[in-house]
Amino acid sequence: MKSRKPNNEMIEASKAVFMAIAYKETIKDTIETIKKDCLKQFNFFDTRTGKKINNPDKLYLALKEQEQDCDNYYLDCHRAYLKAGFKVKEYYCPLLIAESTEREAKKLLVEVSIEWLDMGTFEGIYYNMKAYKEFIELNLKLCSAFINKDDLLNNIN
Repeated sequence: MKSRKPNNEMIEASKAVFMAIAYKETIKDTIETIKKDCLKQFNFFDTRTGKKINNPDKLYLALKEQEQDCDNYYLDCHRAYLKAGFKVKEYYCPLLIAESTEREAKKLLVEVSIEWLDMGTFEGIYYNMKAYKEFIELNLKLCSAFINKDDLLNNIN
C-alpha cells in the first residue's frame, strides 16, 4: 500500500497555491480601489442600456466610440499601479496576473496529485468545477500538515 504522506511535488505545489492565494488576497482591495478611482474620471456608457458604467469589470460594455477613453483609462490605471509599487507592463493588471498565477498553481497541484494518487489521466476532474474545487481543497488540507509555516512566511520576504 502506498504511503499516505504526500510527495515533495505535492507539498511544493501546495505551497505555491497558498502563496498565490495570499498574494492575490493581499493586493485585491488595493487594485480594485485603483480601478474604481480611475473610472470615476471617465463617463463610460453601457452599449445595451445607455447607463453609466460604475464597475470597472463591466468596461467591456462601453460604447465603441469611447475606445480612446478606454485606452486612457487603462493608462491611468497603469500609472496608479506603478505609483502603488506594482511593476507591471502597460495594459496589464496586477490582480489579473495574480489570479492567473493562482489558477496555474492549482492546475499544477491537481496534476501532481493525480499522478501521486495513480489516477492516470483523470480528465473528468477538469469538467466538473465543483469536483475540481473539492479535489484542490482536499489536497491542500492533506499537504498543509507537511508545510513548514515559517518557510511560507520567509518566502513572502
